[in-house]
Amino acid sequence: MENQEMTWLGISTEELFNGIVERSSCNKGSAESLVKEICYLDASLCESFRCYWETGKIDTSLSVGDFSIGNLIEKRQMHPLGAFAALDWLIKEPENANKALKRPYDRIIYDEQSLKRKDS
Repeated sequence: MENQEMTWLGISTEELFNGIVERSSCNKGSAESLVKEICYLDASLCESFRCYWETGKIDTSLSVGDFSIGNLIEKRQMHPLGAFAALDWLIKEPENANKALKRPYDRIIYDEQSLKRKDS
């Protein structure tokens, strides 16, 4: 991440970047994009995000419209960072976000044992 002296909620962008890479295992390009999204979270999400960042605890009742962060994490299996970004999207672009998040989706679940070659 570019060396920037910016801080948000008392967290440097470098700390955010490193924490995102560590916590979510996403690549550096995705982490940079997520830092930018998080730095512009709607004010109504900031305290909950700070609590999550500092303690790992999430107020699962935090919601926007029909979606709660707990539901996004549990049922849609989003990473908490992605769930915060989704709630922010719901606030800023409710029509597009609602349409996208209400669409059916597939989740591929596999068993590593079943992926092993039968002849090995």
